[in-house]
Amino acid sequence: MMRAGAVWFRGSREARRVTTDSMTRRRRYLVYHSNPLVAEDLRETLEATGPCVVEVVASSTGVPRGCYDVALLDVAPDILVTAEEWSWVLGASRMVVALSSGLTDAGPSGGTAGEASGIVLLPQPFRSDDVLDVLARAGIPIADSV
Repeated sequence: MMRAGAVWFRGSREARRVTTDSMTRRRRYLVYHSNPLVAEDLRETLEATGPCVVEVVASSTGVPRGCYDVALLDVAPDILVTAEEWSWVLGASRMVVALSSGLTDAGPSGGTAGEASGIVLLPQPFRSDDVLDVLARAGIPIADSV
């Protein structure tokens, strides 16, 4: 007998119940950028990838703590690692992307120094396609309509 809101798997002695909510979980993104227009553009790009929740913050004091699939932050990698208001993001996110104008030598594919510490570098200026490439590298599925 099938219950509404659940999927039953065969093949084990006890059926494992998995809710449909966990199967269609929305991705969570955190966006911080000093320029509100860039932050809004990032939000629109991320929302076009499929079901997700994008939290855009204007300062480090307004960051809602939680787990994120990807955090895109206009913060230098050394500050992400050392500053207390940002360092928690490294452990709470599947991927952290540092959006910094000082990273021009890294190129849109990222740089080894940042990736060694678990931070993907995306130098500014960047295009929406550069953001989508970073998400694809993280294994984030992108909707066909993007």
